[in-house]
Amino acid sequence: MNFWIIIYFLFILFLFYRYRKEHTIRRWILFLYLFSASFSVLKLFVEPLHYSIDGRAILYYLMTLFIVLFPIIRNGYIDNKYYSFNKSFLDKLSVFLIIFGIISLSYYLPKVFSLRTMLNNMSDVRLAYYNGEVDYVPSSILEILSNWVSYIQFISPFLCFYYLLQNEKKRALLLFFVSLVPAVENLIIGEREACVIVLGNFVFSYIFYKDVIPKSYMEKIRIFGIILVSPFILFIVAMTFARFENADGGVLSSLIVYIGDQPYNYSYQFSSINIADQCLHGKLCFPYFFAQKEQLTGPLNDYINSPMYLNVFAGLPGSFLLDFGYYSIFVLVLFSMCFFFLTRYKRKQTQKLGFNHLFIFLIYYQIVFMGLFYFRYSSKYFVIMCLLVALSSKAYQQFSKK
Repeated sequence: MNFWIIIYFLFILFLFYRYRKEHTIRRWILFLYLFSASFSVLKLFVEPLHYSIDGRAILYYLMTLFIVLFPIIRNGYIDNKYYSFNKSFLDKLSVFLIIFGIISLSYYLPKVFSLRTMLNNMSDVRLAYYNGEVDYVPSSILEILSNWVSYIQFISPFLCFYYLLQNEKKRALLLFFVSLVPAVENLIIGEREACVIVLGNFVFSYIFYKDVIPKSYMEKIRIFGIILVSPFILFIVAMTFARFENADGGVLSSLIVYIGDQPYNYSYQFSSINIADQCLHGKLCFPYFFAQKEQLTGPLNDYINSPMYLNVFAGLPGSFLLDFGYYSIFVLVLFSMCFFFLTRYKRKQTQKLGFNHLFIFLIYYQIVFMGLFYFRYSSKYFVIMCLLVALSSKAYQQFSKK
């Protein structure tokens, strides 16, 4: 048994143990990381190591992982009682999300039902997309705009709970449906991660509002959620079996490797591919800072020399390692500290927090939630749309004071 993987597991267990009795966002995130670390240990028993684990790499991984989790660990106790929202702004934002979300659904749903390959083999859906057999590119201006808006549909689950508690059930129901846009979009290409993200955002919203949800609503929320979310859970399960049923060791063995592979992949990238001389200088995580011709357009092995496939999960620290080499720890300090100061709450302050604070916290939740696997939010449209929402909220707040 590899000593360093056990150290990794015990470190995550130590972080989780302190907050194990809370009902907070930070406990939820730390539980997910502990769950993954448990699978890292299980991997020792189901798959032989093809290379030795570098102790320096695991220590570096633990340091960078703690830096990534620090804003959530420190600020992840904050829930609804610390906030006061401008309902007028949320009304307008919700209408904006609903209108463009409905446009997206009207565009994507017919494509989902027309995918005949799904009837044969779920894995063929993914293959059809990569072979160019699925028309996935929006064409009209409305479709393009709605595609941009889909990058901020992660706000919709939060607003769905907000309006449900405001007793505006029709608006809450519409927000529920448009919150599924990213998941429906991913169904077309046979991807599962957006389904997982949508579910994760509903968990965030449930935990955020848990203390003020009336008991009469609790059972209805659970039943309604199970009925409407079940198709996406079934898709995740079916797609997982389709992808791994023919793999060595079967589905269970492949899932263990899939969920717990991060420290192994990070160790290899840290110690076996001379990453100091081959790092991508930010083109992986922040491609929008580079000219189009300089951006990455193919597999990572086209840019980094390695005998092993590099498009694998190595956690958010792994994405930054490929971008910045051994200096990634300093970049991550700057990155996470920005979010720490933007999402902190001074315990002695009496003034409640506004929507912009919640929005930034929700953005970092997205990053850390998927950061369990890799840094996902590298699209310029994600950045642009988030900036537009934040600036609109700030401008609305200033003008409403006059």
